[in-house]
Formats: sequence, structure tokens, C-alpha cells
Amino acid sequence: MKKLLLCILALFITQEILAQPSRRILGNHLISTHDIQPSTSGDSMWIATNMGVYLQTDNLQNTQIFFPDFKAYCIHKSGNNLWFGGENRILMFDGTSWDTITGSGLPPNYIVRDIVVNDGTPWFIINDTLYSYTNGVFNSTNIEAAKLVRGNNRFAVIINPGRPNQVVDTVSMLEYRNGRFDSLPVPSAFVNSPVQTQRARDAVYINNTLYMLMHVGRKNIINRYSRFSRSWTSTANPPNIPINQNGYHILAEAQNRLFAFTRNCVVEEIDLQTLTPISTQHTELRFIQNTGVLRYKSIQDRISLVVEYATSPQWLPNTLYYAIEWSVTAADKPIQEVLDLNDFTFPVIANGLLGFGFTNIINDEIKLGDINMIFSAAPWFTGEINDTAFVEANRYNSFESSSFLPGPVADFIDPSYLQRYSRVWKISQNEIDIHKTNFSDSAYIMPEVIANWPGNGRHLNGEAFQLAPFIDVNSNGIYEPELGDYPKILGHQAVYAIFRNANEVERNRFNIIPKSNLELHMMVYAFDSAGLPDLNSTVFINYRIFNRGTETMKSAKFALNNDFTLGAGTSQCLGSDHTENIIFGYSCNTTQTDPKAITIKLLNQPLEGHQHYFNQSTSGNPSLRDPQSTDDYIRYMNYAWPLHDSLRLTSPSGPNNNANGVGFDNSGQSPTTKWAFNSSDNWYFPPNQAADLRNLAITNLGDIEPGKHRCLEFAYTHGYDSNDNSGNWQNALTRAKSRLAIAESVYNDLNTGCLGVVLSREEFDGQMRQLKTFPNPVRKGHILTVQSNEKIERIEIFSVTGTPLVFKSTTIEDGIEINIPENTPSGLYLVRIYRANNTVNTEKILVE
Repeated sequence: MKKLLLCILALFITQEILAQPSRRILGNHLISTHDIQPSTSGDSMWIATNMGVYLQTDNLQNTQIFFPDFKAYCIHKSGNNLWFGGENRILMFDGTSWDTITGSGLPPNYIVRDIVVNDGTPWFIINDTLYSYTNGVFNSTNIEAAKLVRGNNRFAVIINPGRPNQVVDTVSMLEYRNGRFDSLPVPSAFVNSPVQTQRARDAVYINNTLYMLMHVGRKNIINRYSRFSRSWTSTANPPNIPINQNGYHILAEAQNRLFAFTRNCVVEEIDLQTLTPISTQHTELRFIQNTGVLRYKSIQDRISLVVEYATSPQWLPNTLYYAIEWSVTAADKPIQEVLDLNDFTFPVIANGLLGFGFTNIINDEIKLGDINMIFSAAPWFTGEINDTAFVEANRYNSFESSSFLPGPVADFIDPSYLQRYSRVWKISQNEIDIHKTNFSDSAYIMPEVIANWPGNGRHLNGEAFQLAPFIDVNSNGIYEPELGDYPKILGHQAVYAIFRNANEVERNRFNIIPKSNLELHMMVYAFDSAGLPDLNSTVFINYRIFNRGTETMKSAKFALNNDFTLGAGTSQCLGSDHTENIIFGYSCNTTQTDPKAITIKLLNQPLEGHQHYFNQSTSGNPSLRDPQSTDDYIRYMNYAWPLHDSLRLTSPSGPNNNANGVGFDNSGQSPTTKWAFNSSDNWYFPPNQAADLRNLAITNLGDIEPGKHRCLEFAYTHGYDSNDNSGNWQNALTRAKSRLAIAESVYNDLNTGCLGVVLSREEFDGQMRQLKTFPNPVRKGHILTVQSNEKIERIEIFSVTGTPLVFKSTTIEDGIEINIPENTPSGLYLVRIYRANNTVNTEKILVE
């Protein structure tokens, strides 16, 4: 018999091959597969078919059949429960036993087409109508539904005017969130196209952003929905394609990446911003004609699909359904990730840049939905070492010319270092909570970000022993997620970056002195707070700034350099208020009816001041230019102009008054200041000078001694309101400033203490000299010695699974000797050492 299906998927994405051969999950042509649900481990698969519920286990080699008389159409996983819907039956499996779900309100004969569980409430598409199920009652919403699209704490409904299939001839969608349905607007592509040529095909959430696939005429159009502007962004100028052959059938998400599958099992990865294919990608189908992909589920890097196709052999039915799985290899670790839990989308890049950073690599701004707010933000740092001034500052540039580069201060920057640190770490509190509960479960698959969290540096390479903060369950100072340790983050979602000033070989043109051994850690974080608009409009940034060198960094200063866009990059104004410790930007173009504003507040210490400068192409004054040398950066950080004297309070004349000056006084008569456009001085930016501006929120760090560090905590808030069409920027600024109150309250409640104690290399060396375990590895039948300058009270030994073991030991003058018997199984063991100074250390030993 011919093989009925074999797909080889080749994804060519930015010069990488990102896929492995597929595997067929269910191979009986008499069985129609309707839905699938893979296990987390990948060695088993639940399958809803026309002949019952199938479970394939042992790497899909063995099959069990449940309810063979049940025509099952859909599966949904919610927590530990699996829900199955089909012809006149709804089942729920809790991992041990099956329950048949019954209740009043069900039609006498019905088919369940789709299921989603949201906030504990099951929802079903039953006979093309959406039902909820509460307290034993099925409640009809009278909504004709085609498909349910699952998100995080929400779901979307594709409305179906009387069809049982997900393909509909109009586009009408609802989103259920926070206990209510909201109607989503109609994409413009539908409004501008004849009704008979339109079809809404599919939709998918990625990080709670909704992407929808449409067929309009002969075009594939992918849309992205903005909650803030309540509008869709669509694929620009999509090519004409034969929909019945090569048109996209479904959208699929895996590892926060968007894939579109065509009828003939071709797959294209879609760029989340441009909504266009990233690269040439293809598959091959053998012996198959007129294929279509109907459903998918993704786990980790695997996409499982239900494939429909028509066959030519007369001895087979006209239409078959099979389940296929592809293993999509993860790309290199992300050089950037996007914080996207609340109103903001905040790109975070590995060298400390926020927002736009690298041509052709990262090309996005800090946004509210599709509204640009900040083009880029980046840290600046100045100080003195041995009476020589230095500066480290990033602005829009690539790694090749960057002051800051990814990773901690180290002796050698080799390929293994670059592979380890040329990335950022995005993680959620939910992932951490699951890990805390399940880390010891053999079926648990640890998320990559937890497994590779940079808790410890490579000490022998000169890296600090402890890097990213973590909860050390066994208090041994070593990050061991397999033993229950987990990352320590702030908020409900965080992106973490570690970066350093470039070394002598990596110096850019602005730096002419030896490296300063400056290391920065940045955690950008937010809270899941849809019910708290103020907190939902806030993003926090925590900086830890380390002196890893041997000389004191004197008169150190830190600044956040911001390039606001606020919807229109050349129509912005800037301001500050020293009494509130804030700087801000706002849209001051009178033609903009929807005012926008951003505020930035330093939460844990005073700002020293606020400075600004112009994009040189728009200022018309070379004294207010972009910085071009080390001296320019230092002068800006000290409130002076590159070609002239200090920032000056010029002609304060109140808001919206063009008589205000811009802080430059060639005569030198105006008073000097550290606060540009300080509203407390009645000084505002002159609207007729609105331009492409940059500004600095500057704070003084004082002297930072070797091995010491400083902490800073910033909050960004916005004042945009889609219902405000007044054109009055003061309304937006008032909203943004008022939202800072909850940011301050959250910061005071967190009281993080700089995210915990961090050991320098020297401190770690000192601690390690006080406790030695040797030899390691130790051979069977030999002695393991534990030495300590403090009395050892007792020692416990465990296998890596946690089983306690008893070995004969002898107390010696400065420690304990442990006899390793000849019959000890080879492998890794844990030695827990309790000392008289109330410290507990856990050491790993290898028995050979």
C-alpha cells in the first residue's frame, strides 16, 4: 500500500533551516481525524476521530481507543483537564477518570464543534451556536459562531452566519474579556471589497495580540488588531494567488512566531509587524491532491496539524483527515524580546536598547497597539577613573559600533560566551509558578528560559559568580532549576538583559581609554492588570549598575536617553517637573486630535535634572546637535551645549506660548539650570519649535567603589485615551502624571532591595576558600573530604532524585571524610553541609 502522507517541511528563515521531518500520527485511512492534542513531552497524542477518542503513547507507537461509538470533533486542554466534544456527547478527562457532562439547555440532537475554557467557565459551539456552561446549565448566547480563538484570559469568536465550517462570507468577530463580549470592527479590506469575494478564514492570538487571516478576491490578507485604536492593520499590497491551490488555510503559533499554512501544506513564517512572509519556505506532499489544513495545536517547538485532502484512488473515500506533526527547531536565542503584557509593547534588546535598534534586525518602536510612542531609549553613563573622564552611551546603532555589548564583564569573549549571552530572557510569573510546582515531576518539560536563566556567571572566565537574581531553594548560591531554584522577577512578565561596556578590542570611536569594567543588568517588567487602568498603562525598568573593575568610578552619572515619537516624530514637545521628579513628552501638533503623553519617573532617588537636544537635521542650530564626540556626551550629561555654555532658563512664558526659549542663550544672560522646560518655573517648550527631539533623565550615582553597585527604578506611564479627541495635550499629560501614583505605590510595596545580594568575584573567592570538597569527581572505594574553617555539624547525601543515602564518615581536625563504597552507582550526588555558623551549603559530586 502506498504511503498516504509524508510531508517534509523546510523553513528557511534568515539563513537558517528551522524544521525537522514530519511524522504521521494516525495512519488508518478509514479513520477521519478531526482534532488533536499533543502532550507536553511529545511522546503521546490525543486524537478526536469519527470512531472514538484515540490516545497514542510511547512516542506514538501504541494506541488506546476510548468510546469507539463516539464521533468526536474537538479537544481542548485546560489545566490538567481534557475536554472532548462531538456528536451528542461532551466528555471531560481529569487524567484519571472520565466524566460525561450533562445539564439542561442542550438541544435534543447536537454536535459540538469547538470548546474553550475561560476563567473556569467552559464555552462550546453547539450546532453553530455559542453556549456557556455554568452550574449544570447550558446557556445559549444566540451567537452564531464558526470558531473559538484561544488567548490568555480571553477568547475571540469568529461569527458564522449559518455555516458549520470556519470559512464565512462576512467578517464579524467578538472578543470575550473581563466577563463581557466586545464587537471588533470590520477590517477595511472587507469594507472596500465586493461581498462575494470575501472570506474570514482563521485567527490566532500571540501574546494577546489577535491576528486574522482573510481571503479577499485572490489575495491572502493577514490582519493585526489594535485594542487601543480599535482598528486593524492589514498586509499591504498582497499578491494575487490562486486561493484554491496556494491560498493560506490556517494560521498557527509556535514559540511566539506566526506561521501560515497553505492548501498544499506549504508553510510561511509571517513577520509580526509587516504581516508579510519572512522568507521562501516550502513543503512536499506525495500522492496527495487538493490538500487543506484545518486545525493545529502547538507545544514547545512542535506544531500538530489536522490535514484534509481529496484522493484520486477509487478505493478510498473522497476526503480523508490525518494528523501530522512537525518539529520546528528553535532559532538562535532571541537577541530581542517584546514585553507585551499590558498597554505597551516594549522591545528589549540585548545591549540595553529599548525600541528601535538595528536596521534589518529589529525595526520596531515602543508602542501602544499600533501607535508609536518612543522611537528608542537607551542608558548613558559618565564618570571618572584615575581623573580621566569616560562615557558609555548607545544611540540607535548596531552592535559593531555600540558602547554597550551583551553579557557580563569577563576575561575572554569567546564563541561560548557569545552563545550564552547574546540574548535576552523573557519570562512570566506563570511559568515560574508552574516550575515551582512541577520541577520534580518526570513528565515536566522545563521552559528554556528557566533552564538557561543566567543565575551564575562562569567564575573561571572572570565573570561574577552571581548574575541574574534567583530564589536559591537550598541556599548554596548555585542556580539549580532542576532542584527547584527559579528566577526572581518583578511583575507578572519580565525581560532581563545583561550588558557591559565594550573591551579594548571592541572599542567604538567614542572611547579612547581602557575599559571601565562597567556592567549593567536591566529588568523591564509589567503587571497583568486589565482591571487597573493606571497600572495597565505602566512599564517599570530596574537597573543594577556594577563596578567590576579595580578602580573607583568617581562622579558617576546615569541617564536614560529617550527619543519620543508620540504618533508623529517631528511634532513633539518636552517638559519636566523637578518637584515631582519626572520628565515628560507630549504631542503638541494642533492638527492631532488624539493627544498623547509619556511620563518617566525615577522612583528610588532624585533625578538631578533634564537635558534635551535636537536631531541636527531639524534644529537649525549646531549648538543643539546630536552628540558627535565623547566631549559632547559629557557636556550634555552636565547640562551644557556642545559648542557653547550651559543650559539656561530662557524666557519662561507658560504653556502653549511661543515666547518660551529652548534653553540656549548666546548672550549668557539667562540663569543656568539643570531642568529643561521645568513647569515649576513656568517654562514650557515653545510649540512653534516642535521637532524631532531627544531628552535625558539624569541622576547622580556618586562614587562607585570596586565590587559595589547601584540600583535605579524607573516607571514609564502614558496618557493616551482613545476616547479623547480634544486635541488638548494637557489632558493626556494630566492622565499620564496621575497614573504615576500607583506606580509609586507598587514600587514601595515591592521593596526589592536591589533584587537581593550579589556576590562579586572576590567575595565568591573568599567564601569558596572557607569550604572545600575534594576530590571531585571521586572514585568508588575512595575517600571524599569536606574541609571547612567552621565546624561541620552534620552532612547529608542525596541522589539527584532526592533519595537520602547513608555513607560511613569520620570526623577529622578541619572537616569530615566520607567513604564512597565500591558498590555505589556511578552518577551525580548532592552533599548538603551544615556548619556551626548556621550556614548550609550544597555541593554536587560526581562518583566514577
